[in-house]
Amino acid sequence: MSVLISPNGGRIEGVVSTMDGERMDNAMVTLLPMDMPDTMVSTSLFAVSNVVRTDANGSYSFSGIAPGEYRLFAWGTTETVPFRDPEFIRRFATRGERVVIRESDALSPSLEVITAVEIQ
Repeated sequence: MSVLISPNGGRIEGVVSTMDGERMDNAMVTLLPMDMPDTMVSTSLFAVSNVVRTDANGSYSFSGIAPGEYRLFAWGTTETVPFRDPEFIRRFATRGERVVIRESDALSPSLEVITAVEIQ
């Protein structure tokens, strides 16, 4: 186990849009580590703290992110998405935006939403 404590965490903020380019409000955005273990449990502090909803303008933001490689996903549903389930995430792996965070980084990736129809 390694613990990193730094006041210089990274920041990610961007916009979620539909395939037609319209900004999507209330989309769920998840930030998952690239090396997410197959056994990540639903009570994981990481999984709970790295989920946000977009605002009325389709904007989202994460701050205080530890350095590492992640994938960002935007889910266009108000239902619960089983993003902690490795099989579920594998279905959408190519739709996640790969980001690499270093200390004090500020990234602004735009995301295309994965629709509720696709999720079913």
